[in-house]
Amino acid sequence: MPAPRPIVDRDRALFDRHAHHPPAAGLAYTHARVFDANAAAWLSDHTVIVRGDIITAIGPSSALPIPAGAEVINLTGKSLLPGLIDMHSHLNPASGMLHIASGVTTIRDLGNDEDFLDHLVARFDAGTAIGPHVIRFGRIEGRGPNAIAAKVTATTPAEAIAAVVGFARRGYDGIKIYGSVDPALVPVIAREAHARGLPVTGHVPAFMRADQAVLAGFDGLEHINLVLLQFLATVHTDTSDTTRFTLAGERGATVDLDTPQVRDFIALLRARRIVVTPTFAVMERLFTGAPGTIAPGQEPTVGRMPPALALMHTRHRITVRDADRPRYRAAWKRMLELAKRLFDEGVPIAIGSDSTAGLMLQRELELFAEAGFPNATILSLATLGNARALGREQSIGSIAVGKRADLVVIDGDPVADLTAIRRVVSTMRAGVVFPSAPLYAAAGVAPLSQAPRASRRHE
Repeated sequence: MPAPRPIVDRDRALFDRHAHHPPAAGLAYTHARVFDANAAAWLSDHTVIVRGDIITAIGPSSALPIPAGAEVINLTGKSLLPGLIDMHSHLNPASGMLHIASGVTTIRDLGNDEDFLDHLVARFDAGTAIGPHVIRFGRIEGRGPNAIAAKVTATTPAEAIAAVVGFARRGYDGIKIYGSVDPALVPVIAREAHARGLPVTGHVPAFMRADQAVLAGFDGLEHINLVLLQFLATVHTDTSDTTRFTLAGERGATVDLDTPQVRDFIALLRARRIVVTPTFAVMERLFTGAPGTIAPGQEPTVGRMPPALALMHTRHRITVRDADRPRYRAAWKRMLELAKRLFDEGVPIAIGSDSTAGLMLQRELELFAEAGFPNATILSLATLGNARALGREQSIGSIAVGKRADLVVIDGDPVADLTAIRRVVSTMRAGVVFPSAPLYAAAGVAPLSQAPRASRRHE
């Protein structure tokens, strides 16, 4: 489904206006505070040299020579990070520019209209639209009263196999199973996907527990509420509707994380190296907010968005009585605690937002801090950790010689103050530099200085 010509022309004009191609001799970021994602620590006063789309050198600014003819950008007082990676995203026509403006250079798209997605990704890669590198996962859904609208559905083994084969032929990178898929089809999908080298992640299907999904072939689990339901739902619980939120909200705080049941589940996830992506940012407003208001803590992010987009962040998929809000907020805290417990026990944790491109990944990082993750660890997870979860740590995720030149310049020190992650100066995507401020302006996003500090109500 190609985009209409006016949109294609607009995207090309924006790319041509804002993309900066360094000279053939390369670009040198000098006197930078460089984040070492392996050590989760800063390298002070360093220079990073890029030529084409590859990092060619890194070292102390006092010792590393700059190639003749290279462009030099002095980053004194600023930070240089590997490009951020969002492990749970769904592209729309406006997403690409917001990701790049926010320092996100790679995303994992976990379900989309395939024709739209393939066409948009091709334009990102061709340099005719601004957007990140995209890891494509094909979504398979069931059919039923609560099933989402999806082009690819399966209710029989033959349809399940055909769905996987179809995505493999498109060159997709993995498979996502959605919530209305018959549990009996999960091992069928997983076997076919694994035979083709494709990992499987997704929602735990209705009438199935998370441990059963893992034993049937899942390689990852999406959304912390669905992970918590391991201890609340049964094989008779229909979680294809809003029960997946309300059950977690009403009873989540009762889950004792120190029981043998929880320890055994964590041991299974650790042994199988199951990648858990909590997607805190999209869950926060459901469990802590109220309809018509911005969830507490999201004002600096949502308050910058254009009105129509901000309004979406005040809508709720569930109705919670005022008397029940303390219980939902307590459940939310338990979800944060569960994610930190998983990480501490050696379960791979990935960072993804499942919400507004770029901007809400920044909020996701802040929520990881609220869960007790150290800031340096969070930055490492959002870069090298996510690259490892994708199996692409050899090419992205850290600032190292030979890796792709995906880099982010931050005005400030996000290890000392994680909110500095919002102050993106520019983003380099495969050697091409994009300034952040004009991209945000083109998307209708207000400068950070104009973001409100208190909740505001949308009538």
